[in-house]
Amino acid sequence: MGTVSSQAPSLWPPFTNPPEPTAEELETRSRIMARGYPSTTNLHQYTGHVLDYSTELKCPLWVCERLTREDLDDNTTFVRQTSGVNFRQDSLYRGYARGYLAAPGNHRHSQRAYDDVFQLTNVCPMAKTLKKGLWATLEAYVRDAALERGECFVYTGPLFERSVEIKHIGRESIAVPTHFYKVLGWQESGGLMSEGFVIPNQDSVGKMKDIGTFRLDLKEVESRSKLLFFTA
Repeated sequence: MGTVSSQAPSLWPPFTNPPEPTAEELETRSRIMARGYPSTTNLHQYTGHVLDYSTELKCPLWVCERLTREDLDDNTTFVRQTSGVNFRQDSLYRGYARGYLAAPGNHRHSQRAYDDVFQLTNVCPMAKTLKKGLWATLEAYVRDAALERGECFVYTGPLFERSVEIKHIGRESIAVPTHFYKVLGWQESGGLMSEGFVIPNQDSVGKMKDIGTFRLDLKEVESRSKLLFFTA
């Protein structure tokens, strides 16, 4: 008689290979990614965001959202659907919060878009106080910017400083970012305007109030992430 393993089945990769996109899905992708793809290693499209996923790090390299005043003005209350392997509450991120790079608060205009942000492909381990504190402040700032300007394109992702050995957690060996970046761009009469932020993935930083401390020029974020944004 064979032995039965007591180890739970792996959740990785947290996706299946999707079917060929429909014409409607391709149109949605073109709207979200109108400002360009920073990389195209392992693209995944959802209702309100597109991302490039690293199977090595087990987190997204970047997540792109197109935020509009029309969508953000719709404050419909949705209850997250918790069925499916991607929503399992287990010890994957023990010691950390689930950092949703496409923010749930950005996608309350659609049940499907809201549910999609809870997929594991949209998650990085994030310091708990950071998620509830300064990072939430930055997310609110981005929403306010999109409401004021009518439309913003937002790229969010993790950074892994090469001077620090990458930490991995859990039985799936998920990489823990040293920092997170967020860049946003919007159109003005003089052309595309942009700003960026890089925030350390630390609880102590989460208690800070001023996101301006972490504001950086777009070129600096590109240098640190080794990605190019707003290329289209």
